[in-house]
Amino acid sequence: MRDNNRDVTIHWTHLLVEALPLYKNKEKIAILLSTYNGEKYITEQLQSLLNQTLQVFTIYIRDDGSIDNTLRICQHFQQLNPSKIVITE
Repeated sequence: MRDNNRDVTIHWTHLLVEALPLYKNKEKIAILLSTYNGEKYITEQLQSLLNQTLQVFTIYIRDDGSIDNTLRICQHFQQLNPSKIVITE
């Protein structure tokens, strides 16, 4: 990931726009997000995803042993959005 948050937001937006045909077929989108010491970016990434107008997705997060607050931030978002976010071991 680049050190430019705008690039990350554009990437997620582009991903969901490409998924529009799936939505029309009533299919659900799985977004797989692997994290490691990403507290600097994770809030903006998750907010960007959750703010999309196309809401037919679940975000699956797997943290790779972060030593910063990444996992705690993800858990907070999961508590607020239990139907949208799954944290796996």
